[in-house]
Amino acid sequence: MQGPATWEEEMEIEHVATACRARVSRDGWLAAADAPVWITRDGDPHDHVLMPGELLPLHEGDRLVVEPWQAGQAARLTFVASRAESPLDPLQALALLAETFALLLEQAARGARKMADRARPYPVMRHGRAP
Repeated sequence: MQGPATWEEEMEIEHVATACRARVSRDGWLAAADAPVWITRDGDPHDHVLMPGELLPLHEGDRLVVEPWQAGQAARLTFVASRAESPLDPLQALALLAETFALLLEQAARGARKMADRARPYPVMRHGRAP
């Protein structure tokens, strides 16, 4: 198990491939970008499965264990700290959702390209060169 890490301000957490511990230093929101993650929060009787595009509110002092839902599948997360005067600025929330949606579209496009490549009986030229 990796960790413990401290999450503060806005940060992207890349390549969570195994269980890791984290401590939240400010209230904020956690978003799964490209794969489901399993989250266990100290003192919370329920675990959380955060699907891509979903947000989980976190509070200062929360201690978490975060791991990919599927063993061996790396996940990417984004943590955005709330401003002191408001739980989450609406524009900030919209930007976070737009970024997460863009990552989901990129992942879907990669998957569609792989499926199309497997279904083609002949190679396709990409950017002027054969695959």
